[in-house]
Amino acid sequence: MNVTEQAKQPKSFFKLMGVPDRYTLNFFALLILSALAFPVSAQESTLQNRWALETSLTFAPAAQIYMLKASYQLSGKSELGFGPAFQNWKNTNNVPMGQANAYTLLLSYRYFFYKNFHVELEFWPAYNHFNSFVDGKTYKGLELWVEYKVGYKVNLTDSLYINFQPGLAHGLWMQNKWPDSKDDTYMDFLKNSIVFVPQVLVGWTF
Repeated sequence: MNVTEQAKQPKSFFKLMGVPDRYTLNFFALLILSALAFPVSAQESTLQNRWALETSLTFAPAAQIYMLKASYQLSGKSELGFGPAFQNWKNTNNVPMGQANAYTLLLSYRYFFYKNFHVELEFWPAYNHFNSFVDGKTYKGLELWVEYKVGYKVNLTDSLYINFQPGLAHGLWMQNKWPDSKDDTYMDFLKNSIVFVPQVLVGWTF
């Protein structure tokens, strides 16, 4: 698929990183089964454990992205999140061609609109040493990405939970553009960087 074709539709994040599409299908199957198997426990019913720590079950094995996020409940329906991440994904088959070495800060806001169903806005400001496979150069600089998520939280115990959060992500700004996007207009950069992100998180409240 060329760059023009990629701009027409969101790319699967796992496919972008060389992971087969069956992982995306398994993600949705697991989401549906979990929603049916576990009783719904209303998120807004308790504020006993305001803090939580969560990490991704899918990012590390599929895309070599390692993250840990702390969140704090502002109310029964809203949470603020923050934490570190390191992106080390490598892409040899699709744009962008290269390997990331991005030291990242996560900043997010999550809103529960119906029981355990929620939406989330998450920013990924990062300092990246991107090793390009196009020209063999390293592109160092600050960058900002954003992800829009819709999720469902499954409470396994009073403290342990799994959060299913498919989302769309794209770049917002780059200090030092990679060669794949160096000649793009800003709107082309936004469109060409859109990826679909299947996401499964595990968390612990306290």
